[in-house]
Amino acid sequence: MTLLAGFTVIGMAIAANYCNAGDDEVASFANALRANDLIAARDLARAAGAKIDAQQTTNNLDAASWHNRAGYASILMDDEAQAKIDFDRACEQAKLEPMSSAIELNCRVGIAFVQFFGGDQPTGAQQAGDILTTLRGRKDLASATVLANLILATDALTKTDLVNSEKYLDEAVAAFNQLGPETQPALASMLARTFSAVGMQYYGNAKESAADRVFLRAVDVHASSVGHDSPALLATLSAVSVFLSDPQAARRISLWTIELAMKDQDYEKAHASVQSAIMGLADDDALQSLWNWQAKVEKEFGVSSLQAGEGLIDISEFLFRQADNDNAITIRDKGLKLIEAKVGKGSPELKKAESAPQYQLYVANNKALGELQSKLDAIVKAVPSEPSDDQANDTANGEQENVDSSDNINPPSPDIPKNYCETLKEVIQSATGQFSSILGPRTEYSWTARVQLSGWNRCSVEELDAGVPSSRYYSCYIEPFVDSKSASGTLKEIASGVESCLGSGWIPVDEVDSKGNPRKTFSMTEDKTNVELRVGKALGKKSSVSIDVNLE
Repeated sequence: MTLLAGFTVIGMAIAANYCNAGDDEVASFANALRANDLIAARDLARAAGAKIDAQQTTNNLDAASWHNRAGYASILMDDEAQAKIDFDRACEQAKLEPMSSAIELNCRVGIAFVQFFGGDQPTGAQQAGDILTTLRGRKDLASATVLANLILATDALTKTDLVNSEKYLDEAVAAFNQLGPETQPALASMLARTFSAVGMQYYGNAKESAADRVFLRAVDVHASSVGHDSPALLATLSAVSVFLSDPQAARRISLWTIELAMKDQDYEKAHASVQSAIMGLADDDALQSLWNWQAKVEKEFGVSSLQAGEGLIDISEFLFRQADNDNAITIRDKGLKLIEAKVGKGSPELKKAESAPQYQLYVANNKALGELQSKLDAIVKAVPSEPSDDQANDTANGEQENVDSSDNINPPSPDIPKNYCETLKEVIQSATGQFSSILGPRTEYSWTARVQLSGWNRCSVEELDAGVPSSRYYSCYIEPFVDSKSASGTLKEIASGVESCLGSGWIPVDEVDSKGNPRKTFSMTEDKTNVELRVGKALGKKSSVSIDVNLE
């Protein structure tokens, strides 16, 4: 229910016109929402509504208004059950008053919103569409107009009707501007998230210019409310920076993100924002930004702090990507020592640092190169030296045997991947959005995945049918194995770990492919996603094991 987190103040604009509640109470409620003190806002609304109900007066408009407000605060707190009760009560009381049409429309939009995002999408969308005709042109119902359009924009988005989704968002922004953007930061955040979701669909459909346009619209809407210097913008900036295809726009948004992260007091949020933003920067900008961040955390937390250690790991990961391996290893070792000194061996923080994806890729590449070099060395040793006259016949007779023996020299099997469970779950979660959230650099009809499984190689998102997002799947490999028998044995060991990772809700199915190789699939009855382990071909007549996350 991510969009619900931005739902704010339906009815605040009409409070003075349609009820006689104390101005101080209305102002206190509005201020609590503006300060994001949702518990205080709901407590105030409930207390005011209960007070009027207890008086048993006929002032149903006041009571309905406060029940509406309690419903709005409940939605902000993701408490759908209580929100439904509050909105139902508001509508029930509003119907008793002949002058209550505006309040009734507001509570009906609230009910539709809860229905739509609570699981009954068709009913919520139908009600929002019916109500929107009445809402249009009513300035006193601008916030309800915003929310009705958000319902319909999201409904169109789920149907991949991006043109209509944008149309509803445009209407929502027009109504939002009537409210005064600076008074509605949470509503602005909701609009920005919806624009970003539309942008992700365009990006996933390889419509980069359209994606850029919508992503930048998300930033503009949010900034119009909270200001260009507010760390509250970080969520929106971080969501769009890595996906912008225009280099200048990507650089501007990424540097903006890092600038605000430097001001943010929430370390975890700021750190995540910096990690995301550097993906949109050229090498020099990115490295300078990482060192600037390092200077900030060392000043704020200390040069020997956990945060300083994590910053060094970030820098080492960037250097590994640039193939500056010697410096990367030096900085990584220092970062690991700082983290271990602060939280100890076996800590989640240290394990996360040790399994950083770029370092794992570096290790895997080095291992593969070492195995290749070993094989080449063995081949060289197997080549006979220049024979003497006395050995000529023996050498000639044994030449074929020597060549054959060199062909049979094989590298050891790859290690069983470890520490990738949580990342695999993240990939599975992204499958519901056709993997759009983890798409990285694109080549033709495949993408390097932004999320790489530790211990696996070449994780990417592919399309079975070019240009058809619903045909995408996520895939990683480990290789080479000497033959399919060796790969099959490893597959069985990996399958045990995957089954443990996924849990009891997944149903394992053992199968055999057309070549007699084992294949194991894990599926959920209520989900269209499955995880598949299979044996395939690798270079040099070798075999591989792959893990795929598929959309059925």
